[in-house]
Amino acid sequence: MKTYIGKIGSEFFEGTPSVGDLSHADCIVLIGYPLPSSGDELLRQIKTVVEKERKPIFLILSREVDLGKLRSLEGVLPVNVQSIKRDEFQVFVQIPESQRFNTLLQLSGSNGIDSWNQLPPIFRTQSSFKAKPESDVLGFVRIQNVTTNEPLIVTRRLNHYRSLAVLGYGIWRWQLLAEGNHPGGGVLQPFIANAIRWLTTKEDEKPVQVIATKELFDGSEPVRFLSQVYDQGYNPIENAEVKVAIRGEGGVQRELFLSPSGHGRYEGDAGSLPAGRYSFVGTATLGGQNPVVVGADTGRFTVGEVNVEFTETRMNVSLLRQIAHRTGGTMVFPENIKGLLDPLATSDALKSAEASTSYDLTPWRNPYLISIVVLIFSLEWFLRKRNGML
Repeated sequence: MKTYIGKIGSEFFEGTPSVGDLSHADCIVLIGYPLPSSGDELLRQIKTVVEKERKPIFLILSREVDLGKLRSLEGVLPVNVQSIKRDEFQVFVQIPESQRFNTLLQLSGSNGIDSWNQLPPIFRTQSSFKAKPESDVLGFVRIQNVTTNEPLIVTRRLNHYRSLAVLGYGIWRWQLLAEGNHPGGGVLQPFIANAIRWLTTKEDEKPVQVIATKELFDGSEPVRFLSQVYDQGYNPIENAEVKVAIRGEGGVQRELFLSPSGHGRYEGDAGSLPAGRYSFVGTATLGGQNPVVVGADTGRFTVGEVNVEFTETRMNVSLLRQIAHRTGGTMVFPENIKGLLDPLATSDALKSAEASTSYDLTPWRNPYLISIVVLIFSLEWFLRKRNGML
């Protein structure tokens, strides 16, 4: 490993890295770089080497990073800088359920993503980032109990090279503040090791790659597939026909065609499937009447019987407070229910109000009612006549 530590200005204590130094690297790691004083020429060289030689790049932000200069590297990063703000705040990382089995997040002898979601907060500016369409967001920004759509850990694997970005700083807190018996202990070092191992792993040479987005699906959610199709020169193929044939236990079979999403990528879903284990074969072809097979890929997944409503059974206090605030209500716990009655008694919205309705009935305009009245009077006259009362 060769390190370069920047001085004030565009120089480094070890000397400015050359194009040869960058070319010989297995992975380029940028920690708190570029700074406002960093040279534009070195940034251009980094981008050129990464693009031409498909070097993996690992970005970890710091408060001093110049996001304006970082935009010059957006072509090789998994995110784009949307807006730049210097205000700092603390955030937690929230790993989505879809990334539970991601190799980058695996921790030996731990509770998986539960350990990640219990980590101490790190720092981040209020700058906004947007993950690229072909990128995968491994972790989102969580503020207290509210998970946002802002990415925090993002990876990208495209056209035979990989990149990874941690869009926060102070990740040492994951190690120092989580030591001992803290639930999130032992995350930082395995994550860095997994990241370097993943970045430096050579891409699969298969021209067609088809994967299920998860290894375990809930019985009520659609089973989604992603695919990448390349030619022999590893250039994306935009007009391929990608078919996925699914076979499950008990003779369950289903076929679907994936839709193109750009850059040689395809996606689609097979809807919800019965619980069980499934295998699939994805095949990509070119041409109409006489199609040419580009390649094929296989995989497996499982559909469980766990209902979505049981994946998170704890009360979401923050969400309930937001709903109460926006609807003009009040959230109270059972032990404080008595405190809710007095405000209700004095509320203007619950004061009694009187309403009256009048309806005029005109008998002579209703022939049926008149007929009934005449019939009643005739019956009375007949009875009186028969009994000698007239």
